[in-house]
Amino acid sequence: MQLEIDVIKEQEAVIDRVKNDPVVSSIHSVLAAQLDESLNAEFQEEIAEVPASWFGVLNSLFIIAFAPLFSKWWESKYNPNANMKYAIGMVLLGIGMACVAIGASDIPVGAATASVSMVWLILVYFFHTMGELCVSPVALSYVSKLVPGRMIAMMFGIWYLAVAIGMKLAGVFGEASEGIANEYGLS
Repeated sequence: MQLEIDVIKEQEAVIDRVKNDPVVSSIHSVLAAQLDESLNAEFQEEIAEVPASWFGVLNSLFIIAFAPLFSKWWESKYNPNANMKYAIGMVLLGIGMACVAIGASDIPVGAATASVSMVWLILVYFFHTMGELCVSPVALSYVSKLVPGRMIAMMFGIWYLAVAIGMKLAGVFGEASEGIANEYGLS
């Protein structure tokens, strides 16, 4: 009990030192003012444009928020078998792709730029992350269960190499899609 009180007092002392540090205070003030100014400038317009790159944090947010729920679900008596988890994950990924299709359906053919509601992008990230939470842990578990003991490290390396190759191919296809979009349109 005394150790916990000492740790808390030590943490409070560190927080007080940081609060009273003029360098930290000035950096905080500059960053807060800059953020406030840039967000106000962006959202004072009638229609605010939010870059799609801002939504990249949603995957991490949804994983942190929902991984404990999936873990509890898999520890309960309602735990589906691995094949069902794969199926649920694939259905969720399919729903995410349907959100992409529905969100992009209003984009005219041959459009130079496109804008869609933020809701569609949030739904895409949500369903893809839920699908990832169903598929990824099960797949990694099977790698460790089915591979002989002397090859586990190599197979995990091959697993992540396959993920890296997939990411590279996604980038290549993304670059190629620009030419396809110019020729045939975005939708």
